[in-house]
Amino acid sequence: MRPWLPRADLSSVLRVRVPEQHPTRVAAIGVPNGVHRNDSETYGGRNTPEKILAHSYDLRAAANQNFDAIKPALKEHGATDEQLEEARAKLHQINESMGIYKKW
Repeated sequence: MRPWLPRADLSSVLRVRVPEQHPTRVAAIGVPNGVHRNDSETYGGRNTPEKILAHSYDLRAAANQNFDAIKPALKEHGATDEQLEEARAKLHQINESMGIYKKW
């Protein structure tokens, strides 16, 4: 992220960085509503323009960061480390196969 970029200019940068042929489908993991509400980095106002911009440079890292944020809560709901890491691997495999992680 470029710290010298004024906040007012973020929306124009984000519009420019969106590819014309952006995917309409991506891999996702369904989580209990409370987990999303309480632990997700993107729920409500927690997904700031600055975070969106930073995540746009490395979608795999963004997915990992978001997954790591909800992982403890999913474990509290009974998921094991093995199940969660298998889900993470599948999420990445699907996104790779769809070209989500390609640089544009």
